[in-house]
Amino acid sequence: MEHSRRVGMTAALMTYLIWGVLPLYWNLLARADANEILAHRIIWSFLFMLLVLVLTKRWQAFKAD
Repeated sequence: MEHSRRVGMTAALMTYLIWGVLPLYWNLLARADANEILAHRIIWSFLFMLLVLVLTKRWQAFKAD
């Protein structure tokens, strides 16, 4: 019970932190066009998922499918 409560509180605090910092992020993106943002999201998501596959040792299962 205590663990799930701690996880919930951490998630709530992180949500408020992200919500507070998000306007600064949007301000930085004002100079970028939509295609540049989309390209970055695709590339960084792909690299992040490759990292997740390697760290969880599921790369072979991914290649087999």
